[in-house]
Amino acid sequence: MITLVHFCCSTGLYAVPVEHAREVRLLTACRSLPEARPNVMGVVEGWGGQREETLTVVDTLGGGGEHLLILDRGDQPFGLLVEAVCGIIRVDESALGPPPEGQRSPVISGAARTEAGLLLLVDVNLLEATLSA
Repeated sequence: MITLVHFCCSTGLYAVPVEHAREVRLLTACRSLPEARPNVMGVVEGWGGQREETLTVVDTLGGGGEHLLILDRGDQPFGLLVEAVCGIIRVDESALGPPPEGQRSPVISGAARTEAGLLLLVDVNLLEATLSA
């Protein structure tokens, strides 16, 4: 079994492995960055209780939303903009498969059929790579 954090955007249902999810919070005061990459919405300053901490916010899945799913990438987390985090779901590894044919997002690494519907699996490493690619 694999444990996933299940979330939604206007573009669909998604999930990431629970070990990569740090927390969920409302998006507040996101400041845009000049000449930011297309998927970078901006930064949230002072997000961790420390004024000097800055969190990069990405909207790679194109769904918008008002919640941030804070994802771990070692010592520097980043926020993924989502509409809502639906909860934790356990999926048998045999239910995991490749992304549906025609799926063009470079951060989707697989899919799983669940009671909630078809979940597209977001590869956090590929998502993080879009910040520096």
